[in-house]
Order: sequence, then structure tokens, then C-alpha cells
Amino acid sequence: MTNETVLDASLTRTLTLHFLVGRFDPLDHQPYTQIPLTELGSAAHSMLSFDGALQGMVLLRNDDNLLPLNPAAGQKIAVIGPHGNSTGDLAGEHEVESAALSWRLGVASPR
Repeated sequence: MTNETVLDASLTRTLTLHFLVGRFDPLDHQPYTQIPLTELGSAAHSMLSFDGALQGMVLLRNDDNLLPLNPAAGQKIAVIGPHGNSTGDLAGEHEVESAALSWRLGVASPR
């Protein structure tokens, strides 16, 4: 369990971020609403995302030579929980699926 002080601190951090990025401003003042849907998933944006993913990679320590896993020897990784098989939830609220044009920026939903 947690207490009210911890919840207040978490809520303050979350709401402060939302205020800083303008999520409570009128939609016509939010910069993300000005991006045309045709730009979502464009080659330029895909390359930028790929570059960001490369720069954000984290190397794992390989203590006791556990990596790489050997599936033939029965070594597996389990992702457990209600969101373990949900790429949308794992990506957060800012996921874009260009094929379906689903825009999960919290300001538009073209589906």
C-alpha cells in the first residue's frame, strides 16, 4: 500500500508534465494537433524514430554468461502481466500505428 503523500507527489509530477507540454491547452494551441495525418509514419519520421531507438539502446551485463539464451536448452523469457502482450501499452500513450492511422497522442483518434 501507499500513502496520500506518495500519491500527491506522483500526481504532481504527472500533471506538471502534462501542463508543461500543453496537454490542457485548447487543441488549436497544441503543436501535435497541427501535424497532418499524412505525416504519421512517413519515411523521415520512421528514420528519426529508428535513430532514437538506436541511441536509446541499453546494453545488459552478462553476469555468469547467461546471454544469449539457448531456446534448444529450454531457456526462455516470460513477460508476465496484463500488458505483457500489448505493444500499445508497452509503447505508452505516444504510439503511432501508421498502417491503421491510429494516433495515440491524446489529442486525436482517426480510427
